[in-house]
Amino acid sequence: ARAQECAHEQSLLRAEQAEAERDEEIGRHMRAGAAEYRKRNYAGAAEAYRRASELRPHPAIAFSLADVETKLGRFRDAAEHWTYYLKHGPPDRTKERPDAEARLAECAARVGKLEITADVPATVSIDGIPRGASPIEAWVDPGVHAVRAERDGQYTERQVTVEAGSTRAIELTLVAVQRDRIESRPI
Repeated sequence: ARAQECAHEQSLLRAEQAEAERDEEIGRHMRAGAAEYRKRNYAGAAEAYRRASELRPHPAIAFSLADVETKLGRFRDAAEHWTYYLKHGPPDRTKERPDAEARLAECAARVGKLEITADVPATVSIDGIPRGASPIEAWVDPGVHAVRAERDGQYTERQVTVEAGSTRAIELTLVAVQRDRIESRPI
């Protein structure tokens, strides 16, 4: 029993160490992003903030990333990150929220939004990129997009045109996939 307790304590220590190392790496990326931002190298700042966000999504990282993406004209990505900040950020940050809301509106005027539902829970992809389980909301660049939902041998796919500043609600109905019969013949 004592050996098991020691093993659990060692596992906990290793997990805490890994978490501390990840926090340190996030801090390095955020400091690098801030340094690039001060030099007005917004592409470099965006890359550093993106790396930090990949390690652990966080409202403060999303705010910084959305800011530089907006400056770079990457409005779809910026809209995603402004939305994340507003959804997950602390509600008591009253000073930043109106700015984030205004910046999201600026981006939303330049991109479109898809609100996708399906008749059953399904994995949704847009233009071949998995975006999550239905229902989802996703910012997209204006234009034609392939929207696909699939689950357990059922799928559907539609082409959807989205205009800048618009929101399109898409309801998908999945259908069973018919597998072609393969005939076996002796060789």
